[in-house]
Amino acid sequence: MTEGSRSPPKDASIARFVGELRKRVDSATFVLADHWADDPYAIGLASVTDPRLLVYISTFAKEPLFYYLELEFPPEEKSGAAFRKGSRAENVAFDTAVEVVVRHLHAKRLPAK
Repeated sequence: MTEGSRSPPKDASIARFVGELRKRVDSATFVLADHWADDPYAIGLASVTDPRLLVYISTFAKEPLFYYLELEFPPEEKSGAAFRKGSRAENVAFDTAVEVVVRHLHAKRLPAK
């Protein structure tokens, strides 16, 4: 996920999350927004239609298939901030994490196979 860069490679847990997410959510409806390139356990996913809508996902010190999630929103008008923090959650199971990504980023779920 960090091909061509000097950043350390992402941990297998993050790569696995993104790979499994792409099996359930249309990749054309979200983009990788790796503002945490130096963190091998974290990735950001942003909305294609509004990249200020972001889900931060971390696997650091988590059991397999459990995640830390934090939501970001566009900043309040005239705040000068780059973003506005939303809710966050520890130990989120994979299926719930997928649902959060779909809802927060207005991403399109793929049909079940």
